[in-house]
Amino acid sequence: MLVRFQSHQVLGRLLQLSLAPVEITVNVEVDLLGESPKADVLLLRREGEAWNTAQRARLPDGVRDSAAGHVLLEFKYMEIGEKIRQRVLETATPEEKLAGLDPQEILARLGPKEILAELTIAQRRKLLRLLQEEMDTASDAVFEDVHAVEMPRRRFGYRGNVGDIAVLHDGRLLLSYSCNRASSGDGSVVGDIEGRISHDLGKNWGEPFQLIACPKPYRKNEEYRHPSLLRLANGQLLLTYIYFAGAQPRFAHTYYRRSTDDGATWGDQFIVTPHAGTNHVFNDKLIQLPSGRILAPCEREIREEGGDHRGYVSAVFYSDDDGYSWRQSENVVDTLPVEAQEPHVVPLRDGRVMMLCRTYSGCVVRSYSEDEGVTWSPGEEMRSLKLSTNSSALNVKRIPATGDLLLLRSTGTKDRLRTPFVSTISRDEGVTWIKERSIGSDPEDDYGYPSLTFIDSLALVSYHKRDGIYVARIGIDWFYGK
Repeated sequence: MLVRFQSHQVLGRLLQLSLAPVEITVNVEVDLLGESPKADVLLLRREGEAWNTAQRARLPDGVRDSAAGHVLLEFKYMEIGEKIRQRVLETATPEEKLAGLDPQEILARLGPKEILAELTIAQRRKLLRLLQEEMDTASDAVFEDVHAVEMPRRRFGYRGNVGDIAVLHDGRLLLSYSCNRASSGDGSVVGDIEGRISHDLGKNWGEPFQLIACPKPYRKNEEYRHPSLLRLANGQLLLTYIYFAGAQPRFAHTYYRRSTDDGATWGDQFIVTPHAGTNHVFNDKLIQLPSGRILAPCEREIREEGGDHRGYVSAVFYSDDDGYSWRQSENVVDTLPVEAQEPHVVPLRDGRVMMLCRTYSGCVVRSYSEDEGVTWSPGEEMRSLKLSTNSSALNVKRIPATGDLLLLRSTGTKDRLRTPFVSTISRDEGVTWIKERSIGSDPEDDYGYPSLTFIDSLALVSYHKRDGIYVARIGIDWFYGK
């Protein structure tokens, strides 16, 4: 059952209990606007000519000094439901479970005045703290950087380890990433694909657990990297990852597993990229279009001469049956000698799909598809979108709350470090980009491989630094400089 109640009503009930003994009336049913946007208010009313001493002692700041006999308190409209219920149930210690009163029962019956009347002062304060936490979470200008997975600090960031975040049906968050069994100097041995759970919208992350075991028997340079999570329209989850064979000439493919129980278990491994050679679909790249088609943008190495990263083009594998079978786009995006790597795709309002690719040439490459990924226009360099000359992974998605496009990337280079890590907004479907802001700007750090997940007015960005994997919790207004 999904329980919903409005924040002004909860506070109103609590104020009624507190202020009624000193003869202050609290009305929670004052509806100024019948249609959205809502303007939910509480009305405080006294009968005498002035607030008396007892009343003043219980009134909030800004009200006790008012001479008005009727005071309206206006609230930003917000409904609180399953998220806060799950937070209480999942994170409260036995001592914190509202002094022994079952939190699920409280939240399921929180509206009735008689239930709140049974709470002690300590229990009411606990509810107010939970309510304030939920309001803080909903703040559109929030910015909080959480060190989700701690790893030994090293020369460069953990570029192969970053994964993705999925919202589970019960409101929890699942963070996926590749763990390190060992690390020495600049090298690492990548192990299993691990997961961690958050019960509080990314503020805290639990202990690691295995999602997918590393290839066995283990041999040098054979590994899984860049896990990605895609929620399908049918409710299932796809977990994709790149298998690196450690072979020469290089050989790599992207595989997937399917979960029909919201990530509790995962099915057999099947291929996404049925093409010879090296085919990489990086973290948080798969999307599902409104038609149901899944797009898996893929970089392909067509020649190895000239060093790593120099012979790449981009293509798309697509599926029209929820990932059970895959076909390759009829052409590739080939801008060589400018490489087109690690493509990311986003649907546009006019029905086209836009592809953005990273390069080692200091800018982004762009291409379009007018047939949902089957064919692609010739790639074009976008010199206005600067990239680190040591390249940078990209992520571009539409902000649900505003409809604008949000692009994440690193724009500079210092001693081969990718820094700073920035966001930028497009209000014209990717033609121009504005309001660039730094998510990470330490010149001595290394940023990259972002995933991007939206939950109402909050964006969750997972990415790497030199000491592990971070999750930035960013309110949508922050990206606009508000």
